[in-house]
Amino acid sequence: MAADAHQSQLLGALAPEARLVLACVAPESSPAATSQMRALVADAPDWELVGRIARWHGVHAQVFDRLSSMDGLPVPADAMERMRAEHLGRALRSLALARELVRLVRLLDDAEISALSFKGPVLAVQVYGAVSMRQFMDLDLLIRRHDLPRVVEVLSRDGYRARRFTADARAHGLFDTSEEEFTKPGGLGLIDVHWLLSSPFFPYAPDAESCFARAITVDLDGTRVTTLAPRDLLLFLCVHAAKHGWPALSAATDIAAVSRAYPNLEWDAVDDAARRIGCRRMLLLGATLAHRLAGAPIPERLLSAAQSDSSVTRLATDVTRRMFAPSSGSATVYQEWIVPLRAIETAGGRLRYCWLRGLTPTAEDREFISLPAALTPLYYLLRPLRLAAQRGSRLFGAARADASPTHPDALR
Repeated sequence: MAADAHQSQLLGALAPEARLVLACVAPESSPAATSQMRALVADAPDWELVGRIARWHGVHAQVFDRLSSMDGLPVPADAMERMRAEHLGRALRSLALARELVRLVRLLDDAEISALSFKGPVLAVQVYGAVSMRQFMDLDLLIRRHDLPRVVEVLSRDGYRARRFTADARAHGLFDTSEEEFTKPGGLGLIDVHWLLSSPFFPYAPDAESCFARAITVDLDGTRVTTLAPRDLLLFLCVHAAKHGWPALSAATDIAAVSRAYPNLEWDAVDDAARRIGCRRMLLLGATLAHRLAGAPIPERLLSAAQSDSSVTRLATDVTRRMFAPSSGSATVYQEWIVPLRAIETAGGRLRYCWLRGLTPTAEDREFISLPAALTPLYYLLRPLRLAAQRGSRLFGAARADASPTHPDALR
């Protein structure tokens, strides 16, 4: 197909180091990927750059696993040792976070609070087979909204501190949000407690109550932990990636891992849910990118539907190009705003997104500056001004980051 040929041409223009990373996340049974990987390794790539690209895209564990498991690859011993040390360090931290998650779930369970774990260590075990096989920095829990005050109480007794929650916070409907962040002095990372799987300005993920009804359990460090059912997980990953503009390869490898871990996945149910929620374009985009970048086994009818949708094919090409381009201010704005906007299917949905995200005051605005109750309407003016200042700061910061050696240069 023309789009696939264009995609192959685009990926072929990547630096050898980026192509090596892509070969490492391809299915092990792919002879073409294996042959390409051997050829790329034999060409003596910049191994420091390979590590940076893998780290940047959240696939360092998968790259290390593939390189270390293949016989006869001429990877320099010092490069392999550096990757091994980094992998082991991250694995130890991931295991500690997994144990903390188990402990928190038990605390909530003792308080008779239902909590569903997702992303992080649960996703790593659920679809990759081990906590160490997926990069993550924090923990995510889904609760029912009315349980939030009790969750705050339980976590506070354990030493965690809520970022924004106050006793009267929920009375301010103007500052509605979808999650609360918790930190602990000396803790390993952030705890994100959600009551929606996506923000109010991007209401395209499965609803929380349905997720609780279909939830499954996985074994995490000897404890059965409740998590998203495969169909909800797949749709959530596609929507979550679209919301954040598909900045990294890890989103594609996560979707690919789900499709491989659940060969009997109810694709028809996922497709029906996407149509009902209004996020089918996000599903088709996620399926396309996971198939092209990570070899996901996607049903042919979905790939054909994506191929026949020019909006999906153009967006997939643009996302891929920017995903592997050097970081820039325009790319950041594109990923944060333009990709989500283009992923929404209807004009009304796009208008709603722009209005809610750009003009409706949020908890962050209230956190930025506290105004007296009589001046609350001024938040409608403050929000666009704050966003403009924030974007300008990020543009400047991204421009400086372009010159930093920590940012991978994957397109040459």
